Amino acid sequence: MTAVKIVKPIPLTEAMLVATNVTENDYSAIANSTPYALGARVISTSTHKVYECILAYTSAGSAVAPNLDTDHWVEVGPTNRWKAWDTSTTSKTAKSTSITYQVTPGLAINAVAARGLVGATSVRVRLIDGSTLYDQTVNVTRPPVASSWWEWFFGERESVESALFIDLPAYPDADLYIDIAGGTDLAVGVLLFGQMRRYGIGVQHGATVGIQDYSRKEPDDFGEMELIERNYSDRASFDLVLNRYEVDSLKRFLTSIRATPVLVIADDYYEACGIFGFVKDFEILIAYHHYSECSLDIEGMT
Repeated sequence: MTAVKIVKPIPLTEAMLVATNVTENDYSAIANSTPYALGARVISTSTHKVYECILAYTSAGSAVAPNLDTDHWVEVGPTNRWKAWDTSTTSKTAKSTSITYQVTPGLAINAVAARGLVGATSVRVRLIDGSTLYDQTVNVTRPPVASSWWEWFFGERESVESALFIDLPAYPDADLYIDIAGGTDLAVGVLLFGQMRRYGIGVQHGATVGIQDYSRKEPDDFGEMELIERNYSDRASFDLVLNRYEVDSLKRFLTSIRATPVLVIADDYYEACGIFGFVKDFEILIAYHHYSECSLDIEGMT
């Protein structure tokens, strides 16, 4: 059994971002004295989001702040550069063969994660403060679905969708470098860093993992099955054995993150036991004098 690990991500701000090779040129930046037709899309450099014109106009008006002009603009989503730093695993930052970010968190962190990887071969994380303090690379090359020579050479290969680094040393002034390498279809859904907390003696046997599928699977009037693929979210349920002194601390922490996306790692061995989502429900049973039990239900972000 291993302790449950929870990482509350530190939101990335513009001031923290030192450098990246992901350009922010999805569309042109919104400009004063420029007419926009219905359906035109622009970037707001202040919010780093894409907006679509829903009401054409010929004067600038409040065009410099489309997030405040809901009569003319509707938010589409973050720009490609910032998609990896929102709370959605569906929106992905994409760039052929290489994605790099240099960040100054401004405080000590001990955990970094990449989730929703597509076409990646490796993820490298470094901490540098004058000299290199930490440098680790995780190989995320797609493995075969079974261990045989035929599967190795000819079989289908699974996608590894995550990379986790949970042993970073504490250096508050260090710069964080995240380098993702891959193919022409390289993309990442979520990048996060933060301070990891550990709770409990370990997760008991009997934990469950699965998904909540939002696809449509319904028969039409003639009995033909209509299948429409939609998003899904990961989910997990498990029971955790707690030390007596952890009960109040865990309850306070879980209460504080009840509407906050976090990374929950129930077991380091299984990729499926690491979920980026929210604590849907929890209950602590004070069963014994020295030990208690906590049941956790986690639902992933879409």
